[in-house]
Amino acid sequence: MGTGVGATVRNLSGGMMDALTALAIVLTLGLLAFSSLGASAASVGIPAAMAGVVVGGLVFAALAGGAVPTAGPTSATTLIMASLVATLVADPELRVREPGGLAALLALCGAMVVLAGVFQILFAAAGAHRLARRVPQPVLAGFMNGVALLILLAQVPPLLGLPPVSKWSVLDETVPVQPLAAVLGGLTALVFWASARWRPRWPAPLLGLAVGALAYWAMEALSVGVSLGPVVGTLRESYPWPDTLLPFVDEAARELLARHAPAIVTTALAVAVIGALESLLTAVAIDQLAHTRHDSRRELMALGAANIGSGLVGGLPMVLTRARAVVLLDRGLRGRAPAVWSAAMFLALQAFGTGLIALLPKAVLAGIMLVIAAALVDRWTRQLFGRWRAGDRSPELRVSLGVVLAVCAITWLAGFPAAIVAGTLLSLALFVRGMSRSLVRSRRTAVDQPSRRVYAPAQEERLATLRRRILILELEGALFFGSVERLAAEADALPADVRILVLDLRRLTMIDESGAVLLEQLTRRLPQRGTRLMLAGVNGGSGHAASLARFAAFPAGAQVDWHA
Repeated sequence: MGTGVGATVRNLSGGMMDALTALAIVLTLGLLAFSSLGASAASVGIPAAMAGVVVGGLVFAALAGGAVPTAGPTSATTLIMASLVATLVADPELRVREPGGLAALLALCGAMVVLAGVFQILFAAAGAHRLARRVPQPVLAGFMNGVALLILLAQVPPLLGLPPVSKWSVLDETVPVQPLAAVLGGLTALVFWASARWRPRWPAPLLGLAVGALAYWAMEALSVGVSLGPVVGTLRESYPWPDTLLPFVDEAARELLARHAPAIVTTALAVAVIGALESLLTAVAIDQLAHTRHDSRRELMALGAANIGSGLVGGLPMVLTRARAVVLLDRGLRGRAPAVWSAAMFLALQAFGTGLIALLPKAVLAGIMLVIAAALVDRWTRQLFGRWRAGDRSPELRVSLGVVLAVCAITWLAGFPAAIVAGTLLSLALFVRGMSRSLVRSRRTAVDQPSRRVYAPAQEERLATLRRRILILELEGALFFGSVERLAAEADALPADVRILVLDLRRLTMIDESGAVLLEQLTRRLPQRGTRLMLAGVNGGSGHAASLARFAAFPAGAQVDWHA
């Protein structure tokens, strides 16, 4: 019983920290999604974002099977939805300044999110979820860095005390810049970062939010005539309820739906594709952090259901969020319980905390987002830059960094689909020769290939039994992004009695970044099932050893043996 109570307390605490970490993201993206409404953006956008996190988050947590099933809005899909909102607001027949027109706007946006969820379920049923596992490591890294860059750039307006803008909009020159807002955001970010770095068990997001908000209110009270930027403002009283599409019972709303159907369908398809790619790639990144493997078809099915639920309550598009997963993993938490508690926390905030949220300074929220964006920068990319600073100028490292930077730039300039396509084509050009060769050349036990050493009869009798527990996989060709799934599947399908897995690398022509990262993952995953990993054909001066040293960071004390 004590263990159950302790687990519940840890999950509740982790869910609260997750909600506080995601709060800044949710509030900021809610404002951004409906920024075309001007002064009404907060009262419409923030409740919509929170409703989506509550309902969509609960649906995803219930149906997904990943290590940390946390779903919420992200910058990429929110920016796409914001463009649809801008198109709808520009329609004079919508009359968004009137209650009926605002309800129709929310219904049109909700229909788009529901349709995006339907598309994602169809993608999963058609097997499109498998494509994400074929994305090479540099593309994954560039993608995640692009997400971090988008979040970072979105914080510029609130840090200057200005209204939010879309990616390609210019700042409003008629609104004066507030330099002290940037100071306030910087203070918030510093407190958040410092507490997370030196006191990792402290609630860093909450501390940053509290210090920043207290500083804002103190400076507002003491500094007459000094502006620190706007606060969130009055919020529309609402609770998650599946009535968003009810306006379509009215003929006028149905006519609006028919007139804007092309834009809604196109936006829904873009949200579905980009949300699916972002979620599945994030799931791969979470696997690398948690040393797990997810079921991509199940994750995409769950995401589609979450978006249907979010759309029915007028929420934003849902995506698997890496920032929230990192918070929970850092606290040693996994499973759906922390995500459920997080959704419950958001429901409580929406029911009882709107008055307090309305007083939060936007610059403080932006400061929290700065730290979150920095945390989203890909860890593997940092390793590459570390090798570069150490003097490594190998062609492989230059190409990897080039692909990462190119995909990151394309993610920002042209969007996620273009980044994935461009990065994959770049990597395919490098590894096309290796694609024509099989990876696993032979599979045998130590019974088929015993040691040449002669043992005493008693020892030989004992070894005859133990040799059956030693499996040898002889690899050939290239261990790269196109073949790592084969090796991962072989490792997952090991017989239960295998205690030693020997990977014979002597016939491999090359090991790329994805291959090295997979071997690193196996050193963590296999011991959990009682299996030791041994690598044959690797020595200190070989190219394989250089690739592993360059692209992977094997943990200290890992159960892996190296043999020439």
